[in-house]
This record gives sequence, C-alpha cells and structure tokens, in this order.
Amino acid sequence: MNPKVSIICIAYNHAKYIEKTLQSFLRQQTDFDFEILIHDDASTDGTAEIIRRYEKNYPDIIKPIYQKENQYSQNVEIVYQFNFKRARGEYIAQSEGDDYWTDPFKLQKQYDYLNEHPEVSACIHPDKMINEEGTIIVGYRKLYSSDRLMSVKEALYEQKTVSTNSIFMRNYFTPDYIVPQWYFDADVTDFPLMLYLATKGPIYYMNEVMSAYRVSAQNSWTQRVMTDSEKRRKHVDHMIQLLESFDTYTNYDYTRFVSRQIRKNRLGYLMADEYLRLNDPETFYKRYKTKRIISRIKYNLYSILPRTVILHRQLKNSPAALRLRKKEVFPFD
Repeated sequence: MNPKVSIICIAYNHAKYIEKTLQSFLRQQTDFDFEILIHDDASTDGTAEIIRRYEKNYPDIIKPIYQKENQYSQNVEIVYQFNFKRARGEYIAQSEGDDYWTDPFKLQKQYDYLNEHPEVSACIHPDKMINEEGTIIVGYRKLYSSDRLMSVKEALYEQKTVSTNSIFMRNYFTPDYIVPQWYFDADVTDFPLMLYLATKGPIYYMNEVMSAYRVSAQNSWTQRVMTDSEKRRKHVDHMIQLLESFDTYTNYDYTRFVSRQIRKNRLGYLMADEYLRLNDPETFYKRYKTKRIISRIKYNLYSILPRTVILHRQLKNSPAALRLRKKEVFPFD
C-alpha cells in the first residue's frame, strides 16, 4: 500500500477513549489509501491492548509504536520523532487519543481542497468541545464565520483556538525540508506547527465542524500542565521564547504581531497566578508594574470580580447544568 495520507495519533492512558478515536479514522470514506501511525507512550491502563487488537484486525493500515518507558517525561519531542519522521503520505492528518472525528468525509474534503490548491499549506476546521463523559460543552467552536484563508499574522493570533485534530497538511517533514529549531524547542506542538505551516503558504479554514475535542480529559496536556502554577509559568516562558525565535526566523517581518502575542501571554499568566500574588506579593507587583496601562486595567477588572467569574464557571459546569446539555452522539455507532 502506498498511502496518500498518514494519520498521526499519540496516546497515553486513553483506554476510555481510544476505541472511538480509531473507529473515526477507519470509517473515513476516501478514494485514496491512508495509514494510521499511533504512538503509545507506555500506557498503564490498557490502551496498548486496545490498539493491539485493532492492529491485528487492520495490519496493513495501523502501524503502532509501543513504548516501554514514557517518553514525554523524558522531554522527548514525540510527534516528530515517532510519527512525523515515519509518515509516508503526501499529506498528514492528526488527532490525539482522547479526541475523534465526527464527519466520515473529513479526510476526503480536506484532501480534495489541498489537491486543487497547491499554494495552500494546510486545511483546518472548527470542532465541538465535549467533556470526559461526552457532554457537549461548546457545540461549535469556530474562528471565523465562513471559509477563508489565514495568513502568518492570523496564525499568530490563533495561539489557543486551533484543535490538533482539525489539522490536515502537506508533509513538510521529509528529508527535502529543514524544520527550524524553534519548532523542537517548544513544549507544545500545535501552535509551533501552525506557525511553521503558515510560513509555507496560507492555511485554509473550512467552516465545517468535523471533529470533537475533549476538554481536560484524564491525562490530557491541559490537566497535567495548566492546573499546576509552576508548570503553567514554565509553559508561558516557553511560548515567549518560541515567539521570539519565530520573530528572528522570519527576519522580524511580523514583530508587531509577535510582540502583541508575547504581551498577551504575560498578562494571561499574571492574571492566573493567584499563588504568586498571595505568597510573594513583592515579586508579583514588580511584574505588575512592568505591564502596560491597558494590561493593568484588565488585571484589576479581573481581580475585582474573581468571585463572580468563579461562580459563573461553577454554575456553568455544575452537574445540574451539565444534565441539561446534550450528549454528543458518536456518529459511527
């Protein structure tokens, strides 16, 4: 088999979700062959056993790697090292082991568009957000209201709003391409990937919901990092370093937009770092004084009404409120 598309999937302790993920891959209706490259990062909950069962049934399609030692904890860049480098397809699609696709024609639609538009580097789309139990949190998480092309500037602005499982791209990870070092230095893969793709050509936004993104699922990156103050601080530092390196890489053509994103990262962390404000106020206010006036106003507004913000979130995500929301229906059952 000579696959036109390589589907990339990383999994870690996703036994509760991985079967739906794999089914959403296998049920894709295409006029081309595809391969499924899965990296299991030494799961301990039975994820690997589920993948092995699917591998046995689809040996020509599913190509897993089963780690004996967790690579993420050793700071190994998993997606590139274990999946991108072995992708044989002309195109690459992605998903994590706790997410899935909702449209059986997703791959075909994105493939057709890139085939017809060789100047475009990638295609993305909106998704729906669900929680661990499958309750719909946001039914339509979109960037724009219609189909359109995205530039480098717009890719910079969409730091947190592009789902990995929406990305369908040309394979720029063959020996013909040199991947910049800043891509590997980042502690996440989706945002630097979007920046890298944007330097290769415009990114097409296809305004159709075609995937489900699971919010704060067990063992997710969000759960591991964004709920820990110190890890969150390190993440912000990494993002600022990434943006500065990208600015150099692009010969400072986008400095204005890069600077805006750096300020946004710093403000976001300052607003979230309640621990620092309470336990080391001297350091906190030193950082506070370095912010622009508009940033201080935003922070002060956030500080004045924290209880209102917290209460709103609690009510919004309370068991009673969630019971009133629709359950996501897995489309391939």
